[in-house]
Amino acid sequence: MLMATFSFYNQIEISECPSNFCNLQEKIKELYFLKQYQVEKSIISYMDEENEVHYIFNDEQYDKVIPIVEKVILKIELLPEDTYLTFAPLLYEQSNIIKENVRAKKDDKIIHFGIKCSLCKCENIEGIRFLCGICHDFNICQKCE
Repeated sequence: MLMATFSFYNQIEISECPSNFCNLQEKIKELYFLKQYQVEKSIISYMDEENEVHYIFNDEQYDKVIPIVEKVILKIELLPEDTYLTFAPLLYEQSNIIKENVRAKKDDKIIHFGIKCSLCKCENIEGIRFLCGICHDFNICQKCE
């Protein structure tokens, strides 16, 4: 049985490793007595051996953690209520800034020139670009999302 170490604002808990991302969220809710909306608005991350921070948002990313889960600490942080992600104002107010970094390809695919995926490290993100509303310069390509 794999054991995982969780850190929630320096409150450390060790528990059985959840089998998937949904169970991970449930385990966090159970360990720290959080409400469902708090867990949904949390950031889960870990630091690898090269001191690089990795974020966990779905099953695919969590599957990469399971083989090393006993060697890392899963860090849980809640987003402050006033910084919960809202996309409507961004699309309207910053659309000109976003358009400057986007170029259309011949086959009508969108390329975000000069933007690097924070997970797979590909340059010039092609297709949909996912932004973190909290982290500075954290972008995810369509494939990683």
